[in-house]
Amino acid sequence: METLNQKYNIAITVLSPLSIGAGVEKDWVKGTDFVIKDKILYRLNLKKMIQSGIDAQRLSTSFAKKNAKEILLIIGNKLEKVSDKTYTFPVDTDNDVKSFIKNELSGNPIIPGSSLKGAIRSIIFKYLKDDNYREPKEKDYFGSAKEGDELMRFIKFSDSEFQKTELVNTKIFNLFKKGNEWNGGWKHERRLTNSQFDPMGFNTIYEAIPPNEQGVCTIMMSDIAFNKIGSHKDKYKGKKEKLFNLNYLFQTINEHTKEYIGKEITFFEKYATEKSDIIVDSLKEILNRIPYDNSSCILKMAAGSGFHSITGDWQYDNYTKIGIERNEGGIPKYKSRKVAIYNEKFYLMGFVSLRQIDEEEIDRIQKAKEAEAQEKVDKERMKQECLALEKQKMVNYENTIQQAKVFYNEEEYIKSIESFEKAKSILPEGKEHREFIAEIQKILDREKEKEELKEMNRQIELSKQIKSQIPLSERLQPIQKIPTLIGGLKTWMKWNNEYLSNGCLSNNDIDVLRKQIFYIYSLMNKRDKELWQNINKWRELSDIIDEDEVNKIIKELKKLNTKQ
Repeated sequence: METLNQKYNIAITVLSPLSIGAGVEKDWVKGTDFVIKDKILYRLNLKKMIQSGIDAQRLSTSFAKKNAKEILLIIGNKLEKVSDKTYTFPVDTDNDVKSFIKNELSGNPIIPGSSLKGAIRSIIFKYLKDDNYREPKEKDYFGSAKEGDELMRFIKFSDSEFQKTELVNTKIFNLFKKGNEWNGGWKHERRLTNSQFDPMGFNTIYEAIPPNEQGVCTIMMSDIAFNKIGSHKDKYKGKKEKLFNLNYLFQTINEHTKEYIGKEITFFEKYATEKSDIIVDSLKEILNRIPYDNSSCILKMAAGSGFHSITGDWQYDNYTKIGIERNEGGIPKYKSRKVAIYNEKFYLMGFVSLRQIDEEEIDRIQKAKEAEAQEKVDKERMKQECLALEKQKMVNYENTIQQAKVFYNEEEYIKSIESFEKAKSILPEGKEHREFIAEIQKILDREKEKEELKEMNRQIELSKQIKSQIPLSERLQPIQKIPTLIGGLKTWMKWNNEYLSNGCLSNNDIDVLRKQIFYIYSLMNKRDKELWQNINKWRELSDIIDEDEVNKIIKELKKLNTKQ
């Protein structure tokens, strides 16, 4: 049975950063759709933000102002929790991010079949075009949808799904006039282009599929239907029929791409400037990947394709001439290129490789994708588990902090600091425990000082008690001056107060005192002896013992002085 459609399985490999826009309305806006922290872009999820307890009113106000810094403060340490995805942010800029078209169900980036079809259609247009100089009309070459013979109806492409995107910075390579010469340079402002490269200024951030990522699509060719429906009067029918051979289609695409890349290399070499050599190197690298047998093809498509690629490049033979051809305003036409900077390489965007594969390879690719997808699921699961653990950790931390505060308010400082130390072990980076631990430590240090002072005083008292057990005779024996004697007596009495009857000396103690006074008196010179016979000299002693006893002692001293 005759097969109406020929189905070809195709592996698509991205060779330079590829971006297919989801539409301006879906571009990411800083301070609304994302925030930047430590060179990481966080794609915010409003639902998660509300569920996490963040103040919706404060958020609404900050979103209205697109105040990214304020939003970061409101979110605090919940940034990972309330974000759908994170990306490395290539440069510090407030620009919006051009988002990539996604599969609505899986959320994965896709190359729509229509995008492939559009890029290949432009190449076929040039392939079919007459070698004349009149302005071509597409319906003259492709046929008419109304009549049912439009060529691209018979060549269909499916969507191709990929696994990941990254953020890529792009700059405009632009020609500028210096004297009478046009030179290559980099555009930094609307009216500023110079030869110095700067990643900032007049740049655009794209969400892009990075090089080496791979997807799968199918090409359906209905050559039999085309032959039945197509007009036999179509003078391009022979050329069109050849395109239903996949190898010939690949050959046509490769011939176009070789010519296109060759012209671009010539352009960048003629208008050489800083970094243009890196662009040339990347173009040569892509050119060298075109196989001689056309078993695969290389195609340029999507964002950054530029005028020459989009039109099928049928108008010009040499891009260097385009750089100096002037329009009515005196400005060169088609003089700029969008250049992507990725992993220190400079690329023209949107180069992909198409290669036919069998079912076995499809299975391998699909399994690799499934493994990659499962890895993403596992990473997300681990992330959610980590977030759950962090949440539980925060709950445990807060509960422990609250218990510690209860102990603190009850002045149970040992239990309080133990609880704060436990909180510290749960969340070392937490803030609440730090001040309390420092404050409680000061309180405990003061209490320790008080206890140490109390113990020291106790030891002093103990020492005094030990000393107090010394007989008065031993305490007074070394003393050789009356004032010192009286002071020593007072000290001894203080230490031994509990042993003294009503705080008074016993008769034996008074005898010991008398003997020591007489001894000291015997050692005095004549003048001092006369002084100490005066009752006024003994006032202090009169406060300790009975005044009659003092008078007796003075009389005794006078007798001793007379005898001498």
